[in-house]
Amino acid sequence: MAELAHSDLVSGDRVLLLTEDSALSAQMSALLQKRSCSWLHMPTAESALELGKQESFDLIVLDSEALEPTQASRLLSRLRHDPRFNRAPFLLLVPHSTHLNEEQRQQLGTDVQITPSPLDPGDFLLKVSTQLRARKLRS
Repeated sequence: MAELAHSDLVSGDRVLLLTEDSALSAQMSALLQKRSCSWLHMPTAESALELGKQESFDLIVLDSEALEPTQASRLLSRLRHDPRFNRAPFLLLVPHSTHLNEEQRQQLGTDVQITPSPLDPGDFLLKVSTQLRARKLRS
C-alpha cells in the first residue's frame, strides 16, 4: 500500500521511494517532509511500474540493499526505458560495504547519485535537493 504525504503538495516535488524496508521508508519520509516534498512509497518495482500508469515523479529513490549491482542496473534500465519514469533522476541507496567499480557506475547512468546506506540524513537531503534542482533546470 502506498503512503502519500499530505504535508506540502504546493512545492510540486514528488518523490517515489522504492524500498522493501519499511523502517528506511519511514526515515526517508520524515526527511522528505522536512524538505516539503510529497512522496509515495512502493515496496517493489512491479508496484511502482503499475503506479506509474497514473502518477509521475520528479525523483525516484531506489534502495538497492537487497540487489546485486547488476540487478540494480537492470532495474534502473527497465525504469529508464519506461516512458512514465524516464524523465526523473534516480537516487540509488547502496550499502557501505558495496564497492562499485567505474564500469558499474557507468552502467547505472550519470543521473544516479549514490548515497551510502545506512542513511546519513544530511547527505540524503543534500542529494535529493541537488537532483530536484537539476531536474528543474533541465525542464
